[in-house]
Formats: sequence, C-alpha cells, structure tokens
Amino acid sequence: MGSDDWYTSSTWSDEDQEIFSAKIKRARYRKWGYMVTKGEALLRSADASLFPVGEGLIREAIEGNPDKFFLAGYYETLGAFYARAGRKDDAIEHFRTAIASRTPQFGTRLTELDLATGLLSRQRPEDIEEAGEVLASQPCQDILMNVDRFRWEFLMATLKLLQGRAAEAVDHAEQALAIAGLSNPQFPRHPTVGVVNAPADWLEGLRNIISEAESVSVGKSLTHADWIPKRRS
Repeated sequence: MGSDDWYTSSTWSDEDQEIFSAKIKRARYRKWGYMVTKGEALLRSADASLFPVGEGLIREAIEGNPDKFFLAGYYETLGAFYARAGRKDDAIEHFRTAIASRTPQFGTRLTELDLATGLLSRQRPEDIEEAGEVLASQPCQDILMNVDRFRWEFLMATLKLLQGRAAEAVDHAEQALAIAGLSNPQFPRHPTVGVVNAPADWLEGLRNIISEAESVSVGKSLTHADWIPKRRS
C-alpha cells in the first residue's frame, strides 16, 4: 500500500478499515479532510455497496469538524454523488446547502452550475425560475475555465428554451458550441485542462436548438445531470 492509499483508495477491506481507523486516530485536526477524501473515493467506487460507507464518512466530517471553512466542499461532494446516482432532490438540497455554507474565502462558485443543472432537469416552474436566478448570480464572464463557461452557456440555452425565449436560446447555444470548438489550450503546459469534452447528445441538442428552436423541447438529452466534472481541490 502506498503512503497515501489508506485515505485515497476506493477499497474497504478489513485490512483497509483497520489501517484507516488507526491512522485517523493519530491524524487529529487533519482527520476530517482524510475522511472526506476517503469518502469521496468510496462514492466513486464501482462497488455500490461501499456508497453508504463513503456517505457516512463525509457526514461524520460535516457533523464533527468544528472548522466550518470546508463545510461547503463537503456538501458539494455529497451533492455531486447524489447527482451521479440520479437522486435529483437530494443533489439539489445539498448544492443549495453548499452555497449557503460557503465562506467568502472558500469555493470556486461552480456549485451554482451544478445546482442549476439539477433544477432545470426537474422542469418545474419554480425550479426554472430559481435556476435563472442562480445562473444570473454567476455571470459567464466571471468563469475562468472553458469547460465551465461551456456549461454555463449550455444551461442558459436550456433555461431560455424552457422559458419559451427561442432567440435567446439560440444565442446561448451558439456561444456554447463556439466554446466547445476551441482547440487552443488555455494553459500551454497543461493542454487538457479546461478542454470541453461534452457528451455527444449535449452537442446534438445545442445544434437542434439553433436549427429549429421554435419546435425543440427539452428532453433527456438536454437535462441529464451526470456530466459533473470531478471537483478540483
């Protein structure tokens, strides 16, 4: 086992549990971060039986860590897991809590995109209204990475389509596809960082908006919430 495997691996054998327990007892104030990292690794495991363990570790950190600086990140991690699992209501509530828990010094503010994705996927009038407010609070020009700027434009195109504002939906769809087509890396030393690698059905949905916005409806291809990039630390 590598030096960090005890809290980064996605396994939970009897030996893993014994080692993890022993090291956590010695970790003191850093133990909460280790617990969340291990919890997230288990939530990304191919073994669904480990999901409750991962969820439990993160919830223990939420309840036990007296330093609320990282609380928003803990809720974001659970929200992303619930979104991947198709638990939209749980994902939305945890993204809301993450935003409410965020301190001025912490967070990338990308949780707004995750929350808007979940809200738009439910397509209820009150959710559509809230999604518009959430996206307006995080303007595209304030977003650094192209992959996240694409998500914002994509979500705005979906929002405008649901609101029946076809011309605005087309504008945002065109912007999203333009960003997706950028080939020059934002960071020459890290050519893949920020590169848009969207699902084919998202791109097809955007093209459909442009070609026939008046008749396109928002279906599964425009609303599934499983394309949430792994959160950057």
